[in-house]
Formats: sequence, C-alpha cells, structure tokens
Amino acid sequence: MPMAVDPDLGEEVGWPQLARATATGWEAIPANQRATAVLLTANYGEAGAIARYGPALGLPAPYSGHMGLHAWGPPSATATGPVLLVHPADYPELEEHFTACHTVARVDNGHGTANQEQHAAVVLCAGPDRPWSVLWPLLRRY
Repeated sequence: MPMAVDPDLGEEVGWPQLARATATGWEAIPANQRATAVLLTANYGEAGAIARYGPALGLPAPYSGHMGLHAWGPPSATATGPVLLVHPADYPELEEHFTACHTVARVDNGHGTANQEQHAAVVLCAGPDRPWSVLWPLLRRY
C-alpha cells in the first residue's frame, strides 16, 4: 500500500532492515581489513538508509555513484578493498567492476513491500578491478 499512496515514501520501507543486512556483510570483513574497506551502494535510497541507520550498527559512510552522490567523489586510492556492495536484486551489473564477489546477505523489508530494496543483495568483493580514479566515472548513474 505505501507504494500506491506515495512511491517515494514507499522506497523507505525497510530501511532499518537494509542497514542490518548491510551490517551483516560488514561483519564478514575481518577487522584488520576494515581500514581499507569500502561500502558502495547502487542508489541514493540505499545510501540514505545506511547513512541514517548504519552508524548505530558500526557501518562507515557509504559511497555511491548515483546522481548527486557521485559528485562527493570516490573512495581514497588507499581503499583497495574489500568492497561491500549493496544493490537492487535486478542490478547485478555493479559487481562487474569488482573481483571475487559473493552474496553475504539479502534484504527483507519485513512488510512485503515491493520496493527497489526488497531482496537487495549485499555482496562482499575482494576489491575493485581497477583504481578508484579510473573506476569512479564508470559508476556514475542517473
């Protein structure tokens, strides 16, 4: 029902669950590798959910190439991985830019709301397949 009343508001259904699924993925990264790890989302909704609910779960600020978030810039060149990706279930193309990826969690918003983040994948990758300075322009999406 939230999607029929206000599609934008309906996209926020399940944000706490998305952040928790992301935290599950982050915890899969060995503590000694987190200093060079990156959290990357496919869209600003996922980034917003993590920015809002992630700090309480120990998550770092997310990066995203989506719309205006792209202008905030890429991760540091020293952030060589691992990389934790969060993307809609129907957007696995994001994984093509990273190595040794495997799904570590899926989002269930707990309400059965068919928004973009329902069943989103949380994917742990070893790292980017090229330097962030080269990769960042390729991640820009509108």
